[in-house]
Amino acid sequence: MSIKEKKYSLFTFFLALMILIPLIMSRSDFQDDMYRTTSGYTDFWFENARPISVWIFRIINQGYVTPDISPLTYILSFMILFLSGRFLATKITKNNDNFLKNIITIIFLSSPFLTAILSYKYDCLPVSVAISIAVMVTFLKLKSSILKIIIQSLSLFIIFSIYQPVLAIFIGILGLKLLNTDSLTEVKEELIQTSYSLISIILSFFIYKKIIADNYLNDFYKSRGSIVHITKNGFEILIKNIEGYSKKIFLFIDYPSIYIPILLLSLLTIYTILRKKKYLEILKVTLALPFILTAGLSCNIVLEHAAFQFREMLGVFFIFLSLIIISRKANFHNSYTLIIILTSGLYLTNLMISYSLLNYKDQMAELDNRYIQQIDQIIVKYSPENIKSITIIPSARILTKKMQATENAYPILRDFIFENNFSNIWYAKALINEENNIGYPIKDYDGDHVELLKTSCNFSSQLVNSVLYLKIQDNCS
Repeated sequence: MSIKEKKYSLFTFFLALMILIPLIMSRSDFQDDMYRTTSGYTDFWFENARPISVWIFRIINQGYVTPDISPLTYILSFMILFLSGRFLATKITKNNDNFLKNIITIIFLSSPFLTAILSYKYDCLPVSVAISIAVMVTFLKLKSSILKIIIQSLSLFIIFSIYQPVLAIFIGILGLKLLNTDSLTEVKEELIQTSYSLISIILSFFIYKKIIADNYLNDFYKSRGSIVHITKNGFEILIKNIEGYSKKIFLFIDYPSIYIPILLLSLLTIYTILRKKKYLEILKVTLALPFILTAGLSCNIVLEHAAFQFREMLGVFFIFLSLIIISRKANFHNSYTLIIILTSGLYLTNLMISYSLLNYKDQMAELDNRYIQQIDQIIVKYSPENIKSITIIPSARILTKKMQATENAYPILRDFIFENNFSNIWYAKALINEENNIGYPIKDYDGDHVELLKTSCNFSSQLVNSVLYLKIQDNCS
């Protein structure tokens, strides 16, 4: 490696490191972590059919209790993902194309959808391990097709047992490999290899379903994980899922620094391919497109009850990588410039979202602490011995002015915080009893009318038959 190449690689590492900083600086628990940090308990992943995730933490902590060891989990995740990105870039690039190698590495890491899953102190590490396995095993080349299918099937079984949406990484790379071919002979050879990989996906899925999913998933997750049937209704659900996940992607690309270079790159690439009659490129795009779109939208588009969560959409970056690879193959004037502009737009937008999310979470933690202080005061007002349980009456979220300003700049953050609402009983239980140990049972609101009194700046309340009813209301103004 030349001195110039080392400088570019070091610069790429520095850019990647900037993405890690907001994760390390974050000290508040993010959603599911509220339960995990207080209990040191990860066995609930068994109910998600993710047993290997549990064992990763048991091995690291040398026992069944898994305390909060962040920011170590973030640091390890970053190292794994950076190396995975470099490995992917090295395998995809040809003729020692260091420009494209660094571009691929940056785009691999510059995704708010990846940031969404990395924001979880516990999930980030096993998911990063699963991504690294997916990246490496997709490029597996063996003389024996049977041995390749066996190894890939075993690897995919492990991936499913860690975090199922990582399948998108495997599928997305299959599409990139097709796009990266240079001749019809290479396309044919890659199609053969792709067919082996598709067999591995099908085989590993059925083994995983029989051994893990059918035995570990509880009834709720079994219903949520059911796959659409090949019927008219199933087709309608599939279309609805595609629309739902597409809207999530547009939340990210709806910035001039992203959609303008995407538009220009797309138009110039299409024009160049058609003008020069590059029929091989048209064939490659046609073959690769189903893989790229499936990876980009999320493999969960095939679920009957898709959750439409950012953390599922790990393969969105393949949409941008595929466009860059095609435009490099088209080799039109100013393609380098547009690729740099697009990469810069993706990186900077994701960077701003990451740091905004850090401050947004701090604001949420500050607001939650204010809620707890007021609940303590309300409990004292009604006398602790008179209270047997607490019921939260649903209400709209209250945002601080800083939170409102952040959401106005980056509406995408509303989807990051999909469950952080005090009216959500899951979240209320975590905040009141897990993190602050107040100790009263939290029950669902049954819809009964209750005359509430303004008892604090953010709460109206009433005690009825030993049940403390609470509703968040902005009484301060």
